[in-house]
Amino acid sequence: MNITINCADLQRAVEWTTKVSRADHVLMDLGTDGYATFRAEGDIGMRSHRVGYRSDTDITDKLTYSFSSPHLIKMQSALSQKKADGPITIRLDDNAREARAIYAYMNIPIAILSSAGKLPSDNEKFNPVGYVDYDEWMETLRTCDHVTGSQHGAVSMIDLTFDYKNSVIKAMGTDKFTLVAITLPFQKYGDDSDKENSRFLIQPDLGSLRAKSSRVYLEESDESLRVSYDDGEVATIRKQSAKPLPWEKIKEAALDEEARKDEMKFIIDVNDLAVSSRIAMSYVDPTSTRQILTLKLDDDRIAVSAISTETASDKLIVIAENATDGTIMRFAYDEFKKALDSVASDRVEIRYAGDDAPVIFEQVKPTGDIDDSAFILTKTSPEIN
Repeated sequence: MNITINCADLQRAVEWTTKVSRADHVLMDLGTDGYATFRAEGDIGMRSHRVGYRSDTDITDKLTYSFSSPHLIKMQSALSQKKADGPITIRLDDNAREARAIYAYMNIPIAILSSAGKLPSDNEKFNPVGYVDYDEWMETLRTCDHVTGSQHGAVSMIDLTFDYKNSVIKAMGTDKFTLVAITLPFQKYGDDSDKENSRFLIQPDLGSLRAKSSRVYLEESDESLRVSYDDGEVATIRKQSAKPLPWEKIKEAALDEEARKDEMKFIIDVNDLAVSSRIAMSYVDPTSTRQILTLKLDDDRIAVSAISTETASDKLIVIAENATDGTIMRFAYDEFKKALDSVASDRVEIRYAGDDAPVIFEQVKPTGDIDDSAFILTKTSPEIN
């Protein structure tokens, strides 16, 4: 039997599925509807991609083949080097141990492996959640991933909550020093306002989740989150068993009115602050344990410098509220950078209530209002004598 698939579609299917199974196998299901689904599963989850095909034989029942992943990867590389486009034929002989991918005069072997034709995730029962804008979804995951730590446990993962009553996804990442929480609206399927919230942790693995899509369509089972894309790709992300951190209580405590009664607020241009802080820190020995950035209110400007025997300094325009001239904020630069990099607006409001309270970074809208869809918290560094 010969089947014909578009070269670009086949290469994309191989690239997508072998992200999770580079050394094992990929299943190809030939459906009776003219579509072939490539599927594979590994430690991080399942990936599948659906492409159209033509066959020289009538297919009345689904057929499943198990291909060697390394062989598929070599085939993809060969087609890429040949800049192949248009149709490619895959020859599938009965009881053969290998298939043949034929493009022009190129004949590529693909080992066929014995397989039950099923993946572990085939046994999971998925329930629909809703859909969300692709770019906003990926940016939310990227921002939360940016602040996660390298330790084991919840601080190395992204915390997700599906809040059905309010139709929002709450995403959080932290390394225990800096915390970022983002609220992302999503469109539910039907009226699920009475449905219980779902909360779980996932390992950040953004590289294997990128696709060309305007939306992502979300479903979940007890074991996984399933993400579907416009062009036929599907990915599952395994839920992790680590105990989540009580980040909403941490946020509530950080916003306590008594703790912030002497709070000062500083509105600064994000890009200016990022550039000036980077220049100041470039004068600090990278092996030094004193990677400390200082911000000082000086005559209605913020002076940016580093704690170092030599440092460049700069003064930036600031809109200050309830602030005392000479006020100094000291930050471990890595944590300050994580917090500032998480700001998606052009201006940031830094809320400082003394070194005993967390410092809050808030996004400022062009109108001057605060964007409450993101909550960013970090801490100051103690003074070094």
